[in-house]
Amino acid sequence: MTNRKIDLYPSVFSFQSLDLGSEIKKFDFLTSALHLDMIDGIYIKNFGLPFYIIRMIKMHTNKPIHIHTMMFLDNFIDEIIALSPTIVFFHFDSIINLDRMNDKCNKCGITMCPVVSDYEETKIAKTRFQFDTVLFMTVKPGLPRQKFIKSKILELQKIHSHFPELNIIVDGGINASNLQIIMEYIGGAVVGSCLYKDDLSFLRGISKPF
Repeated sequence: MTNRKIDLYPSVFSFQSLDLGSEIKKFDFLTSALHLDMIDGIYIKNFGLPFYIIRMIKMHTNKPIHIHTMMFLDNFIDEIIALSPTIVFFHFDSIINLDRMNDKCNKCGITMCPVVSDYEETKIAKTRFQFDTVLFMTVKPGLPRQKFIKSKILELQKIHSHFPELNIIVDGGINASNLQIIMEYIGGAVVGSCLYKDDLSFLRGISKPF
């Protein structure tokens, strides 16, 4: 067991029961914050958690919430901010009015997506938008239960080496095996299907206390 601790963020999108209160409570012992995916069906051809479900989720927890928007964001900024998220992650090509988002949101983060080089995308984003946290996708965004893309490990190492100040949160296909490989490069991980498949004692051993 490693002595390193990271933040763990259970993905509500991956919960296997509609009893959200029960599912949230089940994984509360390792939760730094809840990770919520919002998808509009246009930016990405799938659907995620609607606003009213997120409001219901907030009734069952006092933990912070992280929102990952996979949507064209400009028309929804006010509604998202009204949910009081701790941080909003968005894809750099999903928003036009970046200044308005920056002004409205307490904290924003950029989502690094496995379409172009994550390192190159990070360089571009850093020139236009100041941020200290990135959501590093290790699968194609928007679809649950995908396999971890192993080639993203080298990209992750490269970003960590060139931008050591960044807090990198990985998201997609995360399990105990690949976490042990990448833990030295990251500050946190979104965990989904591994909550039901892996030995939770490992996750308990690496999770930072809330």
